[in-house]
Amino acid sequence: TREKLFTAASQGDGAQLHGLLDFLQLHRKRLTNESNGKTVLLKAFLNLKDGRNDTIEVLMDIAEKTLDSESFINAAYTDPSYKGQTALHVAIERRSLHYVKLLVQKGADVQAKASGTFFQRNTKLGFYFGELPLSLAACTNQPEVVSFLLENPHRRADPTDRDSQGNTVLHIQNNLGSTFSCKSVQNRPEMLQIEPLRSLLQDKWQRFASKLFLLNFLSYLLYLAVFTTAAFYRKDGQPPFPVENVPADHLRCLGEIISVLGAARFLYKTALPVLHVCSFLQALPVLHVCSFLQAALLLLCAVLYCCGRTEYVGLLVLSLALAWMNVLYYTRGSRQLGIYNVMMQRMILGDLLHFLCVYIVLLFGFSAAVCTLIDDSPGGSPTNDSVPRQRSFNVETFKCEKPSYNDIGFTTLELFKFTIGMGDLEFTDHVQNQTVFYVLLICYIVLTYILMLNMLIALMGNTVERIKEQSQTIWNLQRAFTILDMERTLPRWLRTKLQSGVSEMVCVRNDQDDARRFVRVTEINWKKWRSDVGVKLKEEPAGQLTTARTEEETSGKTSGVPSLLFPVA
Repeated sequence: TREKLFTAASQGDGAQLHGLLDFLQLHRKRLTNESNGKTVLLKAFLNLKDGRNDTIEVLMDIAEKTLDSESFINAAYTDPSYKGQTALHVAIERRSLHYVKLLVQKGADVQAKASGTFFQRNTKLGFYFGELPLSLAACTNQPEVVSFLLENPHRRADPTDRDSQGNTVLHIQNNLGSTFSCKSVQNRPEMLQIEPLRSLLQDKWQRFASKLFLLNFLSYLLYLAVFTTAAFYRKDGQPPFPVENVPADHLRCLGEIISVLGAARFLYKTALPVLHVCSFLQALPVLHVCSFLQAALLLLCAVLYCCGRTEYVGLLVLSLALAWMNVLYYTRGSRQLGIYNVMMQRMILGDLLHFLCVYIVLLFGFSAAVCTLIDDSPGGSPTNDSVPRQRSFNVETFKCEKPSYNDIGFTTLELFKFTIGMGDLEFTDHVQNQTVFYVLLICYIVLTYILMLNMLIALMGNTVERIKEQSQTIWNLQRAFTILDMERTLPRWLRTKLQSGVSEMVCVRNDQDDARRFVRVTEINWKKWRSDVGVKLKEEPAGQLTTARTEEETSGKTSGVPSLLFPVA
């Protein structure tokens, strides 16, 4: 009966299946059940003990003898929750490479899709892996199963096949939203040193990227010169200013228009990357944020200028300063300057940011304490602040207002001067408690000027030593991003023309020829190359070296220099 079959499969007892074949042949029945799709084979795979279940081989052997092997192995759930799940899915989920090989050898469908509601992406308690067996193996980190599904001699899985949501096995991690979290993977920048990626990027840089990068740098310098000139020769007074019929005014107006249009272009280029990384502050690019702020401030400055607000000058000068800071972006074209720039960004986002967080707390706390302690308000006694004006019958006084420690802004500025060694120990006579004032001042100087500044210098030194090697790999990564960004801006016909490698016709599946691009990479083993030079050299090596070179050219040997061909997508 059905209950005995499922009991034997769950217990893994093959002896209980003795006589099953004779029963099926006598009653002309098969092992599959079309009512719900659940088979005893699925039950057996769900009950593996130490990776084995003796009933699996028995059931598959019986299915072959009843001419029901392929339909039995590929029988899938028809229940809406687990629709499409086959024995191959369960074997991969149980991490059993032995049974995966057995199922594929017996004719399992390697492209079967488990499309039930439990396997959909939007299910809270479900498990979305991509429906396909290959995607399940990749998602559960089983490289041996992935390699077997792709390279077995029976039925090979197609890595380009898509699930119901349009994802391939390579798209799954991206659609799960881990594009930015992949930065936590160790040694990610070192991938650029692996062939053929390293040689491919170097070839792109030499062929066209370096020229485009230099052209972009010169274009930005020209824009910066126009922007600086237009800002320097701005008019004073209430904006907006009419354009006078003189050449100088026409040039100034043209420079302002070019500056605003350039800012709009920069804002368009940097808005999307900055908005993407704002939710991932650990990947915040400093120069991208500077470019974004520069463009946004200049556009806001143009709005205030058109509205007749004189406050546009403040935004203008801030935008100008940030525009000159953005020149540091182009240091990635040079190895030494690029590595220095990476170190500077790391220290800004690391040591300096931590220092500022602690320093702001101390500065505000001590400023509030000093403001509370000192009373600079004039008392009942007359002071020199009120001076009578002469040449008048009426006594008309005027006040020379002097900054006071009662103002927290003035106090904060004075304490900041102590931090950089420019403080003035002068204080007023209105201190209510001079001892407490001295204690506050000494504690603040010790904590900030002596302790925190020296800690910052020491931490920066350690940071430089720690990330020296890492900075070079990060610079390589930044240059790779620059190459890819510039390549995307090229028209399609020019990108095709500038592709690296050579195009060759190769035979692919179904005996069809297809054009593929290949790039040649030569790896040199420097330990073996010319290893016999020290043996052959003598006091008069000229003749022998010529003979050795001739023998080497005629033999055609290149010891330790293997050439590899890599297909390029």
